[in-house]
Amino acid sequence: MSIDVSGLIPAVSIVGSLAAAAVVFRVKRELDMQKKGEITWLPWCDVLLLSAVTLILLVVVVPVTTGLVAHLPVRAVAVAAAAAATVLAAAYPYALLAHYRLLLGRGRTDPRTNPEPGERLFVWLGVALATATFIFALACRLYAPDK
Repeated sequence: MSIDVSGLIPAVSIVGSLAAAAVVFRVKRELDMQKKGEITWLPWCDVLLLSAVTLILLVVVVPVTTGLVAHLPVRAVAVAAAAAATVLAAAYPYALLAHYRLLLGRGRTDPRTNPEPGERLFVWLGVALATATFIFALACRLYAPDK
C-alpha cells in the first residue's frame, strides 16, 4: 500500500524557501553590522523560522524519506508538524517587521533591544498558535484518520 504524502510537499517547499531567503538576508546583514562595529545578534524573529525549518526537516522530511510515514502515528505527527511549522513561518514576517519597529514600535527612539517588545509579542503568539495547531492537527489525524 502506498502512502500519499503529497500534501506535505507544499509545506516543506514554502517553509524551506522562506528560510533559505531569510538566512541569506540575515547573515549578510549581520556581517555588514559586524564590519561597522555594531552589535550582532540572532533576533527572536529568526528563531521562529529556524524552529520551523528544524521541525519540517526532522519531523516531516526524515519520516517521509525513511518510509516511517507509512505508520499512522508517525504520519499524524508529520502532518501536525508541517501545519505547526507553517504557522511559525507565517508569524515570521510580522515578528521581523516588529524587530525593525515597522509594527508596534514606530514611536520608539531608544536603542533597539533583542527582542523588541512587539517582536516578543509576535514570537510568543506564533509559538502559541503553532502549538495549538500541532495539538489540533494531531488529534484530528489520530481520532479521524484517513481511510
